[in-house]
Amino acid sequence: MRSDKYGNDKAQIKEARRSKAVVRDRHRITPLRVFGWLFKLAVILVIMACVAAAGYAAYIIYQAPEIDTTTLSDTLTESSIIYDDNNKKLDTVFEDENRTLVKYQDIPDNLINAFVALEDKTFWEHDGFNSFPAARSAVSVPSPSSWPGTSI
Repeated sequence: MRSDKYGNDKAQIKEARRSKAVVRDRHRITPLRVFGWLFKLAVILVIMACVAAAGYAAYIIYQAPEIDTTTLSDTLTESSIIYDDNNKKLDTVFEDENRTLVKYQDIPDNLINAFVALEDKTFWEHDGFNSFPAARSAVSVPSPSSWPGTSI
């Protein structure tokens, strides 16, 4: 005769076996559970990557040299033209380069097309944002010595 903590009653023994089966089913590995674990792992990894990227950006910003805005304006200014009382041009003063602002309408079409051809050959075919080159550049992160494109 069997005597354990469930007693001798057949109904109690059957109920005990059923509760053990429920416990076993709860710990069974199913594809849905595996997907849930992988999803949780992916979320944790994305959060860790965001924290790492924010930390790296903060480090780069902290290490960046101070920008002296007084010298910045000197390198970006255009040439100054000095006139006399009769509106006659006396002299042109410039820092390193003799620059003159030009309106877009005054730039020759061939020069515009040359700049566009160097930067984005499909510029006139899209709405200002071409997703294929953007995705390509995001996937292949170049080193600073091998940036694609031009430096106009």
